[in-house]
Amino acid sequence: MKTATAIFTAALLLVLPAAAQTLMVQADVETAFNGNTFALTGQTGYTGVITFNPDLTASVKGGDGSSDTGTYRFAEGGYCSIWVNFRKGVEACFTVEDLGGGRYQLYTLDGAKDDLFVRQ
Repeated sequence: MKTATAIFTAALLLVLPAAAQTLMVQADVETAFNGNTFALTGQTGYTGVITFNPDLTASVKGGDGSSDTGTYRFAEGGYCSIWVNFRKGVEACFTVEDLGGGRYQLYTLDGAKDDLFVRQ
């Protein structure tokens, strides 16, 4: 009986979805990001500092010496950004999870984990 219970439990864990993150609503993303600066860590190990200016321009300075400027807007339930050089100038949009303590996890619109922002 213990074997059957263990097999059933293991099978159940395989079919249950992972706990979904609780995403912020767009208005809360705007309040958290607009006019603020964050340390960022990318999924590839890229680190830097990103600033969201109140006029909807943004700048990023990488720990590797790279830098860029661009614009951002609040849309798609989160925010979208276009950089002069990064991502070859193609807009990308993200949803945001508030992890607490000024920490925000970004996700691409297809749900993939992206950058982590920590408010400065």
